Amino acid sequence: MKKEIVIRTHKLTKSYGNTIALQNADITICKGEIYGLVGNNGAGKTTFLKMLAGEIVPTSGEFTLLGENTQKGYLKARKRMGAIIENPAFFPGMSAKQNLEYYRIQRGIPGKEVVEQTLECVGLTEAKNKKFKNMSLGMKQRLGLGLALMGEPELLVLDEPINGLDPSGIIEIRNLLLKLNQEKGVTMIISSHILAELSNIATQYGFLSKGKVVEQISAEELKEKSRDYLEIRVTDIEKYVSLLESKMECKNYKVMADGSIHILGKIDKLTEYSALAVNHEIGLLFFGMKEVNLENYYMEIIGETVEAEGDK
Repeated sequence: MKKEIVIRTHKLTKSYGNTIALQNADITICKGEIYGLVGNNGAGKTTFLKMLAGEIVPTSGEFTLLGENTQKGYLKARKRMGAIIENPAFFPGMSAKQNLEYYRIQRGIPGKEVVEQTLECVGLTEAKNKKFKNMSLGMKQRLGLGLALMGEPELLVLDEPINGLDPSGIIEIRNLLLKLNQEKGVTMIISSHILAELSNIATQYGFLSKGKVVEQISAEELKEKSRDYLEIRVTDIEKYVSLLESKMECKNYKVMADGSIHILGKIDKLTEYSALAVNHEIGLLFFGMKEVNLENYYMEIIGETVEAEGDK
């Protein structure tokens, strides 16, 4: 069954003078996905999200948003989406409830009960009368998420939604987002520098580096690619690989561009793999387990390295 496309970009580019914030970005997000946008500061994440939300316009390229690809159509589509990008504009002297009521009226969302329901949804019922200026950073993040959720959007665009939350708050927001996705089919695009948390929720990933999309991959594909492996470096790669297949019947391995051998299956037989080299007079240059997570994987594909758990 063909998936319905919610967001599709083609060569989307944004420049500020001689600085290119986003370059020729081709990104596709389908209905029901939780799309994790991964990238260092300055990679282009916020620029991309701001273009979707209409806060800035592309320098070149095009995009389709909820089936719309004209300026008039974007206005229509954005009524069906909610967004938190950087710091939402709230009135410092007004309470959480008053702020949401202001935006409810401004957006033409019917029913005063919507505000109370939203506050309850994001865990701010007890703090509804607290002035925004007196709120903690975590409370402000919750209020921003509440603003994005008002009007029951089909699409959520969230830039660092768990920034400033304590561990219990992060879990609550995670569960809320998963519930919205699983029970109401809300499509989400989420950027976060907390990659361990993003890996708990995302179904698809887009990796950005220096304004360019370097890879798009599903969570399942990523899991397959980033599972733990045994890394071996030897003096005679061809001979060792031949012995791997003939003596140990191992075929689930890869010879990498740097000459290392990654063994993905049967990694419980560590002694046998080392003995295979020693017994056949092959020099063993490196032998060790590598634990790969989302952060390691990202750093690897953008050409940087981080110390894996197995190296410690």
